[in-house]
Amino acid sequence: MQVCTTIEDQDTLKRELHGLTKACKLLGLKKGTIITLDQEQKIKQEDISISVIPAWKYFL
Repeated sequence: MQVCTTIEDQDTLKRELHGLTKACKLLGLKKGTIITLDQEQKIKQEDISISVIPAWKYFL
């Protein structure tokens, strides 16, 4: 799981995806989550499904 305010900036998105993908591979996970302030999307990165969800939705 990664947490950041926004992933609108491509450098931030790249950094967050790299860290999360590396952690998932190390732990043998096929899913990861990035919690943001208000963004929501699905990303597939190196056979890992990453859910980007807004914090309010995560805490519901």
